[in-house]
Amino acid sequence: MKINYTLILLITLFFANHSFAQIRVGDPGVKFDKSLFDENFPQMEKWTTAGVQGGIPWLSSTPIVKTIGPTDSDGLNKAINDVANAGGGQLRLLNGTYTIDKEVTVKSKVRIVGQDRDKVRLKITLKGSNGSAINFPGAQNAGLDLLTIEGGYGVPNDFKMTNAKSNFVVSSVYFNSSSRNCWLNAVTIINSGNHALTIWKGKHHTIRDCYIERAWNKGGGGRGYVQFSGSYCLMYNTTIKKMRHIAIQREGCEYNVFYKNKVEQDFNFHNADKGNNLVEQNTITLPRGLDSGWHGIMGPWASFHDVSERDNFVYKNKNVENNNNGATPFSDPNKIYLGARNKEKKKPFFTSNKVPSGGTLYPVIEEVLSTTDSTLENNIRFYPNPVKSRLHLEVLNSSSGTLELTTLSGQLLLSEPFINGKHELDVSNLSASIYFIKVRTEDNKTAVKKIVVQ
Repeated sequence: MKINYTLILLITLFFANHSFAQIRVGDPGVKFDKSLFDENFPQMEKWTTAGVQGGIPWLSSTPIVKTIGPTDSDGLNKAINDVANAGGGQLRLLNGTYTIDKEVTVKSKVRIVGQDRDKVRLKITLKGSNGSAINFPGAQNAGLDLLTIEGGYGVPNDFKMTNAKSNFVVSSVYFNSSSRNCWLNAVTIINSGNHALTIWKGKHHTIRDCYIERAWNKGGGGRGYVQFSGSYCLMYNTTIKKMRHIAIQREGCEYNVFYKNKVEQDFNFHNADKGNNLVEQNTITLPRGLDSGWHGIMGPWASFHDVSERDNFVYKNKNVENNNNGATPFSDPNKIYLGARNKEKKKPFFTSNKVPSGGTLYPVIEEVLSTTDSTLENNIRFYPNPVKSRLHLEVLNSSSGTLELTTLSGQLLLSEPFINGKHELDVSNLSASIYFIKVRTEDNKTAVKKIVVQ
């Protein structure tokens, strides 16, 4: 790998006398610039309430109640029940493969956190013509962080919209109608049997920093979706590829926000949504290999699918349709695309030249704040820095806490506890760049340091 040492040196010099903590979309304390509210778009205030109310809790604010190694669904369900019976907290999963051979039921206030996103793998061996692998039935304030969910039956075809495995029509993650304030944070979902994710009439869920790719059964009849049929949900900085649709649909579906995602998929207002959903500043790239009937933004496909009850809002997205000779519909930043209110040519959207005065319908402030505790900052030692493989931490006058490693843009890569003021971090699989490490101690003091990975 060729390393741009000049760039690293410049960034290092810029940050040499500064330490930063970033408040991101979906975090506790995230703010919105209310001066940008536009009276022509009264929906803006409600869009700011999408996602987990109060934000996805900081990992360091959620105590680790139980830690387990690789097991099966019975072992996971028992551990989840143990944490729930203790009043909630983190269930830590050590690196390894966990066999999902029956449904795993997530309880309220239980947070399942992987040691390393790529090395904690929940492998779905559950078979059947329906059902889900991980279910949040009525769960509140619960979530999954830093792990991979993988269908256990190989890699599906990328573009065939067929039902290929009749004995593996199992969805990966399901939030039901009474679920509230739950999340997927830095979770990978690949090779699902049916839907990778369904939010069915649930409210205030956040999907952030996730990667979702491929499903076996993505033929007709409502299969192979990333499905939003809830309300006041937020999807941010998530990549989705090779599913059937990102389906925004059904009667409970309103005031959802899809912001700054990267998808090789259509956003599809598929059937009878309630309206007032926002799709803003996403990068939509439809690949060659898809049928030319696919477009980046779509409405109902069939006569038995109903159009939206009220308008939805599509704004400032970058849409390239390589399956349609590189066409770029729905990409004019000076227009809002409104719909879906008719079925003409499967692109049932009107345009409006009336755009928000502040240039956005989702005026979130992604702040960069100075560290909150200068004493802690001065007591932190990382070495070596720059580093190639293993980074050592020492925190003076502190016995335990949590480390969170993020990219410059704030994407969470891993979270690990430290004890006795010391920890060793394996960074050998990271690309050469600058990263932030947030240290949060057991008494809730925080500081952020930069590291350089070579």
